[in-house]
Amino acid sequence: MRTDLNKLKIDLKNAFHGSVDLSFKEFYIKNTLAAVCFMDGLTDKSSIELNIINALIKENEFNAGKTEKKSDGINTGTEKNADGIGAESAGAISAVTRKKSDGINTNAGETDIKTGKESNGVNTESAGAIDTKTNKNESAAPPYRRLIRNRVSAADEFKTETDFGALAGRIADGEVALLIDGAEEFYLFAIKSQPSRAISEPPTSTVLKGPREGFTEDMKTNAALLRKRLRTVDFVVENFKIGRYTATGVAVAYISGIAEPKVVEKIKERLKSIDIDGIIDSSYLTEYLKERKYSMLKQIGVSEKPDIVTAKLLEGRVAIIADGSPIVLTVPFILLEDLQDSSDYYKNDFRSFFIRLIRIFGEILALLLPGFYVAVLTRHYQLLPMNFLISIITSVHELPFTAEIEMIFVLLLFEILNEASIRMPRYIGMSLSLIGAIILGDTAVKAGLISSPTVLIAAMSNIGIYCIPDEISSFSLFRLMLVLASSLFGFFGLILSATAIAAYLLTYNSYGAPYLAPFAPYTHGDMKDAINKESLINMKYRPRAIPNVNGRRQK
Repeated sequence: MRTDLNKLKIDLKNAFHGSVDLSFKEFYIKNTLAAVCFMDGLTDKSSIELNIINALIKENEFNAGKTEKKSDGINTGTEKNADGIGAESAGAISAVTRKKSDGINTNAGETDIKTGKESNGVNTESAGAIDTKTNKNESAAPPYRRLIRNRVSAADEFKTETDFGALAGRIADGEVALLIDGAEEFYLFAIKSQPSRAISEPPTSTVLKGPREGFTEDMKTNAALLRKRLRTVDFVVENFKIGRYTATGVAVAYISGIAEPKVVEKIKERLKSIDIDGIIDSSYLTEYLKERKYSMLKQIGVSEKPDIVTAKLLEGRVAIIADGSPIVLTVPFILLEDLQDSSDYYKNDFRSFFIRLIRIFGEILALLLPGFYVAVLTRHYQLLPMNFLISIITSVHELPFTAEIEMIFVLLLFEILNEASIRMPRYIGMSLSLIGAIILGDTAVKAGLISSPTVLIAAMSNIGIYCIPDEISSFSLFRLMLVLASSLFGFFGLILSATAIAAYLLTYNSYGAPYLAPFAPYTHGDMKDAINKESLINMKYRPRAIPNVNGRRQK
């Protein structure tokens, strides 16, 4: 179906409901009206002008010069014939005419033998050759398509489309459409210029040593950062569009020959099944990728650094990149990942081992210390040394609240201060932290609302919980559960609730990877990079806890 450009412009304006950022720019190609259509702000106007419009306008100038040159040659020849130049020219022409007329039968016979037709051989052969070649070229590539390939420098990424709905979707996605009056197809160019942030070090993953590059909000840039590190044909990136209104680009990246195909297919099926108005951030996808929908545990790995995601891909994981988000998701996920840090692999092995011990000790302190303090004050105070017990009783005997209410109040107060400091402007947030931690805490102690030991225990717990910042959301809830259990049943409640949490973690599985691996189930080979970090030379195999099809890392 041939395009009526004026009607097509009206249809596109109606499809976009008269949106003012839908732009058209008209020009002529060989006396044929054409127009480029694009979304203002999503494309590079100078590139459109230079690479598309000017290139096709020059085609008009080229054809005009060629026509003028041919016209001059014809006129010169005609004048020479008109002047006669003497009998020699006429004689030559007559001789040629006689020669041709004498040989007509012979040539015709030879041509008939070649073509198998009883007609004038010269005309039939020429016409047949021209028609056949023209039809073949026309069927192979329409004339405008050949013109674009030959003249437009942006034709490397140009595509054709015949469906109007697909055309409107491509324009909304930021592509440039070339519309030609009378053409049977639309021509699309990927000349995008969307606003994006420069590559910089992510604020949540700063390092003293190691790469400082971080992901941005552009999906293609993020995929390129991974491709720069994985220069192999086995690195695969597959794209999807999710969201009825946002049509957000989502990419699934993995290494073929390492990643488990069943895990890759499972992830792709879950992404294809998403039917939602829009995907704003990669965190939207985590709700659909979770194995247990209502679990408080973190189930999907996240990272803002290409070197971390690359290392995870080399272990057999799959990365999910969402356009508009600097957070890249990785699955399967195990708890050990958050205990590790990228800087561990750029330090001395003994230093990394020591730092991991500190992280584990900090988390155990953060989880158990508040519950232990409440259990001692409410039911097991006889376990404390006499001098320490006397000092604690002296500080709490005139307080209006019980030990468990006091501890819960202080923990909630720290949570409030933390949320307020994050959401306020940076410099005001620093002032708020000082006011809340020092002035407000000291005033509350002097006013007799809370005790100094309670503030000290809560502060130590809040500092320790940040040793593994990615687990704060779930560990904070576990800490409150342990405090409540300790207030009701003392040490028995503390031990019972801690055992119940551990049992829950033992039953958890993420895409075939045990959540507490390599500790439970115990995997000897994976312990080389658990708490203790051995030399890279000794890590000859990939983690067996992560499903993969090639366990050998090095020979």
